[in-house]
Parts: sequence; C-alpha cells; structure tokens
Amino acid sequence: MLHGNKGLGILVLLGGSVSWGLASVYLKAAFQNRDKLVVTAYQMFYGSLLLLPVAALADHGLRFSWTLPAIGIILYTSIFTSALGFAILLTIQARYPASQTSVYLFLVPVFGVTSSTLLLGEKLTLNLLLGLALVALGIITVNLGDVAPAREKYSNRL
Repeated sequence: MLHGNKGLGILVLLGGSVSWGLASVYLKAAFQNRDKLVVTAYQMFYGSLLLLPVAALADHGLRFSWTLPAIGIILYTSIFTSALGFAILLTIQARYPASQTSVYLFLVPVFGVTSSTLLLGEKLTLNLLLGLALVALGIITVNLGDVAPAREKYSNRL
C-alpha cells in the first residue's frame, strides 16, 4: 500500500499532523501564562536546530546561495509568516478551545491553492475546487456545532 517515496511522504505528513495536534494541546496547557512571542521564538529556534541535520542529509545536502533575495525570503517567511503567525495562533488558542481554533488551520491549503493560482498561474481544477469546498464545509460544520450552547452560556451575561 505505501511504497517508495510516496509512502514515506504520507507517513511523514501523518506524523507531522499528529505532532501538530499534540503540540497545540500541550502548548495551550503548558504555556498559558507565558508571552506567546517568546514561546514561539524558542519553538522556532529549537525546531530549526533539530531540522538542520535532516536538511543537510536530504537531497544531496545543503546547497544554498546566500543572495540578498534568498536572505529576504528567509527573513520574511521566518518572521512574518511563521513566528508572527504562530504567536497569533497561540494567543487565540489561549482564549478559545483548541478544538475550535485548530480547525482554521485547514485554511492553509485554501490560501496555498488560491495564491498559487493568482501568483503562479497554476491551474485551478474541479478536484481542487471540490476539495476547497469540503474544507470550508468542514470548518463551518465544526463551528456551527457549538453555536447554540455558546449562545445559551453567554446570553445571561448580556
């Protein structure tokens, strides 16, 4: 069933998904009263240290040109999209249930597909559109399930 690189890729993705889910719950519980930007900085730093040897061994080692555009891309993705994004996510998860906030991470592929279509001119197929619709339906379903109890819980305070 799982053969070659495709099977390994699927296993890595599944492992990453399980790790992400466990980390979301753990970070919410363990660092509830900590500065989210500091927690994110440590997370990024130690994660990078662990991934550098993997990157050095994968795909013929680290072949990288330290050009100004490359450094700019690294800084942009590390600061704005990763660190700031995770700090915002941890802040939101500290205030709301992880089961509700984590579901919005499914929007990542939606933005990825949209960006690749708009910026790279990649083709938007019927399968992609159906997949995006199912993602949106899943997010709506998860959040609508809790609307009625939440209204009852907070209506007395209004």
